[in-house]
Amino acid sequence: MILRTRTRTLTFPRRPLLCGIVNRSVDSFSGDGFVDTEAALDQARQHVANGADVIDIGAESAGT
Repeated sequence: MILRTRTRTLTFPRRPLLCGIVNRSVDSFSGDGFVDTEAALDQARQHVANGADVIDIGAESAGT
């Protein structure tokens, strides 16, 4: 992959990886947390079907 700007050209050795996110916390900042395990697994499977290389599973809120 090649990224060109006005002043530079960056060459990457391979394509970027796509990350799918599954939020398990009900107080997720985006409001899409899954309490049901099967629903969370279905979401992960959908991300993989859509081309995700990595699945990030958020399980605990970092908020105070």
